[in-house]
Amino acid sequence: MKGKFDMRHFSKLRFVISALIFFYVVIVVYNVSLIKQYKDIVLPNSYLGDYAIGDYRYSSLDDFIEFINGVENKKKLKIVVNGKESEYTYSDVGLHLDTEGIIDEIKKTQNHLTYTKRISLINSRGKKVYDFKYKVNEDESKQFLEKIKNETHQDKQDGHFQDDGYTLSYVRGVNSFDLDVDKSLETFRTTLANGAKENAKIELIGNSEIANNDDSYETIDTMVSTFTTYFNQYEYARAQNLYTALSYING
Repeated sequence: MKGKFDMRHFSKLRFVISALIFFYVVIVVYNVSLIKQYKDIVLPNSYLGDYAIGDYRYSSLDDFIEFINGVENKKKLKIVVNGKESEYTYSDVGLHLDTEGIIDEIKKTQNHLTYTKRISLINSRGKKVYDFKYKVNEDESKQFLEKIKNETHQDKQDGHFQDDGYTLSYVRGVNSFDLDVDKSLETFRTTLANGAKENAKIELIGNSEIANNDDSYETIDTMVSTFTTYFNQYEYARAQNLYTALSYING
């Protein structure tokens, strides 16, 4: 009796184990089949920044990234040239999303995800966020820098006197400035491509020569003191002195 009971118990146990193995194999086969479906598709719950890119085919993802690029290109940077700060859009300076680099990064990352992580994303139990990658279009950037060079070029002007016919004044000198396009382009390469941030401040590089100035001349047209006196035409001595002084001035 005991032997029969053990055999029955063993049969049930074997059936349960077999069923579990069967269901496990079915699940594995199903999940492997599911994963294979995403060979050329971005896994669900994947994001580029705040943009959902899950379930996009790689063949059409570049169009969507170009759309994102059109939005992101309106963000602004602060460019400092010769001490003056101005705002320009990413598009102005030739900065764009690196579509090819982003897609390659997604493929590489997705291929190296663990089996569990892939299934988790497919079954909406996880989230994968990819960062923006940027590239500098050197032709556009160089064109932008040449434009800035022309707008900001300044020849050196030493301090000098200015006479407008009524007043003699001293005009302070102005330092020269000439934007170095090649060095500024290198600044773009190293700063922007490593990760642009909205409202980031970038100082461009230029060459400058200090103007000559003499601070002692700056108050030449400034009143430093006043004095009032009164003239009595009936006092002969003072009248004679004034007459003599004026004759020297008038020749």
